[in-house]
Amino acid sequence: MFMINKIKYFSDCDLPSISLETLNDLNLPSKSKEKYVVAYDNFITWKNAEGIKSLSEYVFLAYFEELAKKYKPSTLWSVFSMLKATVKARDDIDLKGYINLTNYLKTVSFGFKSAKAKDLSAEHIQRFLDEAPDIHYLVTKVVLIFCISGGCRSNELTEITLNDVEDHGEMYLVKITDAENQNKTLRAFTVHGQLYKIVKKYVTLRSPKAKHNRFFQNYQKGKCTVQPIGKNKFCSMAKDIATYLGLPDPCAYTGRSLRKTSLALADDEKAQLLYDAK
Repeated sequence: MFMINKIKYFSDCDLPSISLETLNDLNLPSKSKEKYVVAYDNFITWKNAEGIKSLSEYVFLAYFEELAKKYKPSTLWSVFSMLKATVKARDDIDLKGYINLTNYLKTVSFGFKSAKAKDLSAEHIQRFLDEAPDIHYLVTKVVLIFCISGGCRSNELTEITLNDVEDHGEMYLVKITDAENQNKTLRAFTVHGQLYKIVKKYVTLRSPKAKHNRFFQNYQKGKCTVQPIGKNKFCSMAKDIATYLGLPDPCAYTGRSLRKTSLALADDEKAQLLYDAK
């Protein structure tokens, strides 16, 4: 039986920064190339550690059999999808032809239901904004505001710069730009009322010593530091909010929860109070 040695899979929230120089397939999704390379490199690391040279169906079956001991079926399918693309690009092997492999994945997936990320209600949001102490949670409040107002994803939050946040007196205009062309605005949203005041407070505390132009700076004990906030931190904020509010199963509030909350609030009349409060 083959064994996996020290192989780690990364969620959307904690992908490492790696080189993409060896990636030759231009058809891979531009926003997900790093994840694809991680999946491929993990497989190659395992294969080399076992002294395996073949890329036969049996080798992939053994690999996924080991992964199945640690990961959910949804993760296995995700890894399979990424390996299918990268193995095709780098080794010219089409995993779609490995029928026994896909049948195995279907078997381990039978009866499995993937857990869904929970979202926050308008009441949860209002309570957090009103009650959570700013000395600890001010930047979390601002991130929450950007997410419910603009449906921001965690990767978009990391890319927002000072130039993207315009102060128009009693309203902020926030632009979400293309990561590859910052002159191209994908969408924009406004922040006003009670939410404007919270964002304004954070802006005045930003450190002028930062050597980057990222809007979100690390925030500790009422002060901003020069370090920018990374994707991992953004992804953990929904859990932080749920923990503060004492909600059941706070771990179910993941990196997708805030965007999911934004979509849910779009049809919630109570959410309008968040925008109109002065």
